[in-house]
Amino acid sequence: MIKRTLLLACAALLMLAGNAQAQTATIDGITYTANDDGQTATATGYTGNPVDVAIPATVNIDGKDYPVTAIGDFAFTGCTALQSVTLPEGLQTIGNSAFRDCTSLTSVTFPEELQTITSYAFSGCTALQSVTFPEWLQSIGNSAFRDCTSLTSVTFPEGLQTIGSSAFNGCTALQSITLPEGLQTIGYFAFESYESLENVTLPSTLQNIHARAFYECPLTDVYCHAATPPSIYNDSFDSFTNITATLHVPSDAVASYQAAEGWKLFQHIVGDLPSTAISSVATDASLATYADGTITTSGLADITVYAQSGAQVRHAADATSLSLAGLPRGIYIISIAQDGQQQVMKVAH
Repeated sequence: MIKRTLLLACAALLMLAGNAQAQTATIDGITYTANDDGQTATATGYTGNPVDVAIPATVNIDGKDYPVTAIGDFAFTGCTALQSVTLPEGLQTIGNSAFRDCTSLTSVTFPEELQTITSYAFSGCTALQSVTFPEWLQSIGNSAFRDCTSLTSVTFPEGLQTIGSSAFNGCTALQSITLPEGLQTIGYFAFESYESLENVTLPSTLQNIHARAFYECPLTDVYCHAATPPSIYNDSFDSFTNITATLHVPSDAVASYQAAEGWKLFQHIVGDLPSTAISSVATDASLATYADGTITTSGLADITVYAQSGAQVRHAADATSLSLAGLPRGIYIISIAQDGQQQVMKVAH
């Protein structure tokens, strides 16, 4: 009886092993593994040392097509010959250390649907020169681009919410950073020790800057569009910046920054940015509604859409609806004027 039980157990293990084996496929040297949902796949590894990699949108594993939605942890770590990567539409996540220490990598093409770049994903990619992030990206993980020493240009999307700790630490070639509307948090050491960084623009949506985020950066100008000073530490910026740099803030927020912890250490605070405050208006909440990216009014109205920086980004006169399609993800202010009445809405697109 015991012997039979052991034989059955061994047979079961062999069947499981066979099933697990059937759930992977290697195509052009790249291994893909079916995910637990049974509907999608992850690129999990490679063989050889390819120069150019193009991940397909779908792969066939054991006769079934799977959309590729992730690059797995450590999938291409240390692929020193790799020079370019094209990632497929539908990809949502790039895993931990996925392209870490790919020292010849100069370019990456990101798909629009990408939402998350996790820790150390491109850390140590010392040849990477520029990065344009897609509009759906929500978070950049800890140390994701740490020590990318050739990186001179980074374009962030509106709608990005979090930049993790040390995310761009050691990217010493960057000279200017404009952070997007929608960003809420900048992590510890995120941009520390940038030898060439002279100015940084912070969005109106920013809420937190953690310790040493911009420490030991030779900043001459800091532009902060937030009407309410974000929470920062006394060492989010260093004492040299506090003494020599000019802090530019909204025209009606100078006193707030002069009194706020951390910000009050700046010796040069000027109110030369446009106010982001919305003036008090008589509102009628029945004028319009917002759903699925479209403003719909109860009758003909003037509809104006503003970014949180105060810039007008879309307008329609005598309209009954207006779509936000095509605008970057982020927070928008909508003004609706109809028959002498006005409604103001704040929406997340």
